[in-house]
Amino acid sequence: NLYAAIEFFNFLLNFKLPGYLFYWNSTRVIENTINEFPYFSFIHADYHAHEVAIPIKILALVFAYEYFTKKSLKSYLLLVFLTFILYLTNSWDFPVFVLFLLILILIRPRKKLKFELILLAFLILLVYAYTITFMSISSSRIVFVNERTNIFEFVEFWFFQLLLAYLYLVDKVSTRFLILVVLLSISLSLLVPIAVLVLPLVILSARKIKKDFLSILIFVGAILLLLPEIIGFESRLNTVFKFYLVSWIFISIPAGIKLVELMESKSKYLKTVAACMLVLSLIYPSVATPIRHYKAEFSLNGMDFVKRISIGDYEGIMWLKDKRGNIIEASADCYTYGGRFAAFTGNPTLIGWACHEVQWRQNPKEIIERMRALDKIYTSYNCDVIWNITKKYKIKYLIIGFEERKKYNVNDSIFDKCGFKKVFEKHGTKIYECMENLQKKQT
Repeated sequence: NLYAAIEFFNFLLNFKLPGYLFYWNSTRVIENTINEFPYFSFIHADYHAHEVAIPIKILALVFAYEYFTKKSLKSYLLLVFLTFILYLTNSWDFPVFVLFLLILILIRPRKKLKFELILLAFLILLVYAYTITFMSISSSRIVFVNERTNIFEFVEFWFFQLLLAYLYLVDKVSTRFLILVVLLSISLSLLVPIAVLVLPLVILSARKIKKDFLSILIFVGAILLLLPEIIGFESRLNTVFKFYLVSWIFISIPAGIKLVELMESKSKYLKTVAACMLVLSLIYPSVATPIRHYKAEFSLNGMDFVKRISIGDYEGIMWLKDKRGNIIEASADCYTYGGRFAAFTGNPTLIGWACHEVQWRQNPKEIIERMRALDKIYTSYNCDVIWNITKKYKIKYLIIGFEERKKYNVNDSIFDKCGFKKVFEKHGTKIYECMENLQKKQT
């Protein structure tokens, strides 16, 4: 984004090199919000739902394009299926793609709407039934927000996409119509400052959505930019984060196509402008990537770092990969080594990164209770206390590895004394089985 380019040149003008936080700063441009974009998500490598959902969204857009151009029922079915997968992966994307699907349906001839609408309605009912049955919706309440995005910060983040989107849309638009759109946007900007930049995108793209797939992308993307100025799901911070990330993908596709058109233009002026935009937009990936991963040894094996920390833990994770059951391992601060067995085996742990649990869940009492239980497991010398905790949380495997020894100074012998079955031991890492039937044999 433009913010990264400005920051980069500020460093050079002050005869300095960008520091480690250069890769991070351009995701915190708009005050009191998170402004991630796809490239950052991948180099930051924080394996969250919003990152996992990115390739799914792109695949969904492929089928959406095929449905739009060929009216393929097969593509529509796959698009509906992927929308459901997006809900399961990153529920923030579900309402966005429902809106997207609805637009794709409604721009078709009315005689052909019935099946598509019924299928979409069924999908919404299915998701609603699943949500109220299996998920807590305490953090999904809708609130009206009072904060407004600073227009200068908004431009720093969205400059390239907005400019290219406008260049894509303004072709063959009358001057009179443009003036009316601008006047309307200026009047609404008194309530929502960024409306002066975003509302024209909504109006201009709406004029073309029946015949142009890329205009649909701009239309939905622009709506997503305006919504966090009015409502938030639990908070404005996270709403801006999740909606902006989807909007980035939607608007960047037509913006990228327009950039290529400018590069191929016969006008030297347009070619120069396009080249400058391309160079400026490449500053972030070119500079941020080596800064973020200056110590990284590139590999397709995400577990390589575990080998460097503890070969015993690595072997233990490989042994546990094909086993199933709740586990206990050390909890730790965010972005540290704790929770590694749960992360790499998929087995639920008693408590992972407590800092993230506190941040996103609405049950601090449960989190505190689990943290206390975890401490007791590794520090208590009372067999009844240890067994009662494993029974309460239905723990099958207990881990004693590098992190547990460092954090709790664990006395291994207590678990042998209490009757836990040692099922793995290598290079200082041990895994105990702790099912109830073992306790009965011991007693």
